[in-house]
Amino acid sequence: MLLLVLLWFAMYSRSGSLDDAEMVFKGLDEIDIRCWNSIILGYGKVGDSEKAIQVFCDLLDSGLEPSHYTFTNVISACSGATALDAGRQLHGLAVKYGFVFEITVANAVITMYGEYGLVEEAERMFSGMTQRNLITWTALLSGYVKNGYGKKAIDAFINILDLGICFDSSCLAAAVDACSKCRNLELGSQIHGIIVKFGFLSDVFVSTALIDTYTKCGDLKSAILVFNGLSCQNIASFNALLAGYMEVAANTFSVISVSTSCKTTENGPLIS
Repeated sequence: MLLLVLLWFAMYSRSGSLDDAEMVFKGLDEIDIRCWNSIILGYGKVGDSEKAIQVFCDLLDSGLEPSHYTFTNVISACSGATALDAGRQLHGLAVKYGFVFEITVANAVITMYGEYGLVEEAERMFSGMTQRNLITWTALLSGYVKNGYGKKAIDAFINILDLGICFDSSCLAAAVDACSKCRNLELGSQIHGIIVKFGFLSDVFVSTALIDTYTKCGDLKSAILVFNGLSCQNIASFNALLAGYMEVAANTFSVISVSTSCKTTENGPLIS
């Protein structure tokens, strides 16, 4: 029965029908902690931090003990929302319950502080961890990039490479963004090589970040090569190229030239 309920929650969360999920939730005779965690996760995924926090408070009122996944989900729900005060209080509660150094909780705390520009607090959380994974490093790296700490972000990525941690597309996209912030064309080109070698160029976030970096570093030729080499261009990659032309162009005719030289192919636009 519990498995069926959890599957229902997952289905409702994916479809955004969280009111229906909550009706199922409230109709249960006995609510397992995994049900609470699922409903909090669902509200977090749709960006409703207020509801996620309310469900967390209801959980505490019920007398049931939260798990470290509960804290992971509710703190994650505070990222990207106007819920910093609540996020700080939840961080404090995670300390009280002894979950703050569970890796998923710590990662959520680092991400949250990075989202709100509290880089020093994110660093403090990171430094106190005895165990870290790729998500930990990517959360720190992304926080640096988001808040303009390009050099620190690059250093974090170099540490990832030195430690032999297997990276993913999110990590690479953030590292390329760091090169864009620092206008570091040389490192950006090196990361481009890594991206090609490990097959990440098809990822839209990675390829768009590459185009953005090349254009911001003034290497429009490489930006066009990346764009034309994509198996499926989209509006994000095209806008990144246009934005680059607007930044380096001597006048608006250069931007118009990009648009008029764009040929439509079966895979999308092609710049000649």
